[in-house]
Amino acid sequence: MKEIRHIIKNKMGLHIRPASHLAALVREYHSTVMLYYKEHIVRANRIVEIMHLNIPCGADIKLVIEGKDEAEAYQALSRFCIKEL
Repeated sequence: MKEIRHIIKNKMGLHIRPASHLAALVREYHSTVMLYYKEHIVRANRIVEIMHLNIPCGADIKLVIEGKDEAEAYQALSRFCIKEL
């Protein structure tokens, strides 16, 4: 299991465009990726679930990656967080 902690820097928060890119990236891997925000946990491959969280700028999120390709998914998601979120 691998974990990424990230503070949302986009002034619009985790809005539709980065949420859709996140979900698409997660679907490229076999590992399960869960997104944690406050007391909520959602599957990061589901854009609707991500959007229901209404994550604002400055929010602290956590991605938990578990599965056979978790190392590769971790690397890709780490780069994604730095660039897009």
